This record gives sequence, C-alpha cells and structure tokens, in this order.
Amino acid sequence: MKQLPDRLSYSAFIEQETSRILFEGALPGDLTRILSTIEEEADWISQWGVLASSEERAARLAQEEHRLTTARQRYLRAGYYYRLAHYFLMRDCEERRSLVAGANRCCGAGIAFGEPRVEAVTIPYAGRFANGYLHFPTGQARPPCVVCIPGLGHTKESMHSWCTEGARRGLAVFVGDGPGYGDARTLRGERLGASAFDQYLEGVLEFLARDKRLDGHHVGLLGDCFGGLLALRAASRDRRFKACAALEAILDDPAHTARTGPIPPLVLYHLLESDLSLFVESGQVLAEAGPQIRCPVYLIHAETDELVPLSVARAVLGLIRGPTQLDVVPGPNCYANHLRNHYNAVLDHLGRWVPSAFDWLAAELAVARA
Repeated sequence: MKQLPDRLSYSAFIEQETSRILFEGALPGDLTRILSTIEEEADWISQWGVLASSEERAARLAQEEHRLTTARQRYLRAGYYYRLAHYFLMRDCEERRSLVAGANRCCGAGIAFGEPRVEAVTIPYAGRFANGYLHFPTGQARPPCVVCIPGLGHTKESMHSWCTEGARRGLAVFVGDGPGYGDARTLRGERLGASAFDQYLEGVLEFLARDKRLDGHHVGLLGDCFGGLLALRAASRDRRFKACAALEAILDDPAHTARTGPIPPLVLYHLLESDLSLFVESGQVLAEAGPQIRCPVYLIHAETDELVPLSVARAVLGLIRGPTQLDVVPGPNCYANHLRNHYNAVLDHLGRWVPSAFDWLAAELAVARA
C-alpha cells in the first residue's frame, strides 16, 4: 500500500466543502479572506486557529458585558472555526488536541446562552463515555427525538446548524462524539469500530429513554455521508429506531478506490484497522442490513453522484422492507474529490435538504406516536 500523507490537500478540501462551511456557521467574509491568502496546508490550520481565538476573545468580552445573545453566537462560531482548523490534521499531535479542546470549550460556553436550548450531556456505554449535545425544541413537552450521525471528520461541534433545524420542527436532536469522532478520537484515541458504535448507540437510546423530558421511545436517525451508512445499519439492528433519513449516504462498495489507490487518510485516521470493511465493503454491509430494516427510510441523493451512483440508491431502497422515499437532487458535479466525485448537488445545497430531512422525520415520528 502506498505511503499516505498526514494531511489531505487543502485545495481539495476547500473545493469540496465551501458550501458546507457556510451552512454550518462560517461567515462568508471570513471564508473569502482566508481563501484569498492561504498558500499551503499549514496556513489553513493556523489562520482558522487565529480567527477562532479572536472570536473566542470577542465572545468572552460580550459575556462579561452581558450581551449574551452575541456571546452565544461568537462562542459557537469560535468553536466551529477551531473545528475547521483541525479537520486537516489526520494524525495525533498536540496541535490537533489543542484545537479539538478549543472547539469543545467554546461550544460548551456558547450553549449556555439563548435559544434554542442546548445541553451538554455525557452518555455512558460499555465502560466508556461519549460527550454530546442535546438540542431541545422551544415550548414543547416530551418531544420525539432524532439521533444525528455526522460524516467522518465532522463532530458534534460542526452539527449545530443541522440540529437547530430539527429543534425548529419540534424535535429533540442529539449529536455526540461517539467512537471515531471528535474528542473521542482525538483526546482519547477511540477509533470507530462496528461493535463499539453499536454499544454507543445503545447507550444513547437508553439515555434518551430515561430522560422524562423527552419521548425517548420514538427516536429517528439522521445520517450524513458515512454517517448515513451507519444510520441505515443501526436501523437494521434496533427496532427502537422508528425512522431513518440519510443525505448522500455511502451506500456502495468503494472497492474500486481501494484497489486503484490508497484508502483515504480520512478513513484510516478515524476507523479501526480491523473494521475498515465498514468502508471498503459498505455494499455488502447494506446488502445484509437492508432486508432487516422495517422502519420508514428517506434517502436524499444526487443524480450525478459518481462515488455512489443513483442506481445504487434505488437498489438499496429495494432491499428495505419498510416504506421508502427517495428525493433525487438534480444538478452537475460541483467539486473534484480525492475519491470519485461524491460532492455535488446535495452537499452544495444543505440549507435546502437538511430542513427537508427534518420535515420528513417530524412527520414520520408523529405517525409513529399516533
């Protein structure tokens, strides 16, 4: 196998993620200024880190002056900027640990102020624990719940804008750094493996069921990219999940990529070596999981996805025994990818499709509760 670089190309990352960066909380002016000045990968990391520190200082000042809405906004933005800075670092080092800690610190401070209400929670499971955020809808008693599973490399800090869309639609939304994600991966060295992730989701379900403020018996799943694969797999294994939505999910076997080139550093950094089959044999994972899924499933998939063709999305839905819905998103490929192209119309318009996913989840969970 070829020697892998420690860091992905910053230019490839920028091309793939520009629209997502804006949807998830960056200010357009900040992104434009950084893109106009970076010359190499280290510049991306350092400049987002500097900007995050500046936002954190401004947030602290706003807090001291009791401008709490502003404090919330700037703390959350600082946390997201720290997250952007560490995304490139596909290796364990003090720089990455410091940036992850900064994201945790700022987002933890920001959620203390304003609405919608968000609580920092800790999920015990199998002798471990996972840190997460629980987003509450305003003015609704015992709301149904959604568990959000990010794509690889994303974290609980990068999903605030996603979860807010769910809270606006009357849902409590949980997102956590399970094994392989965020502080679990970076601060405690816990890589993502199938067994550990199953145990983590079991802990999440038990936690939600115990919280009397929630209807923890009506729980949906929302997965993004690799998180979509994990969500579908979870729906096949546990009937307590009443609905499952996935955006641009990894649905097919990327074995072509594995045969013709190295496995992407993003995958190698986050997954256990013994469980790389979750990625390189994802088609087989879903072939086995699909017939076991009885809950409603909603896929949002791009017409032009080259990594996971639309025909594969249709085939996966054909395996599922529960009701299914597919929204096909037209539009050209947006960006070049270090894999085949997986970054296109869906991920270029998250501001339209994340709300659609939560609309569907809210409707399906309401039916399940009736």
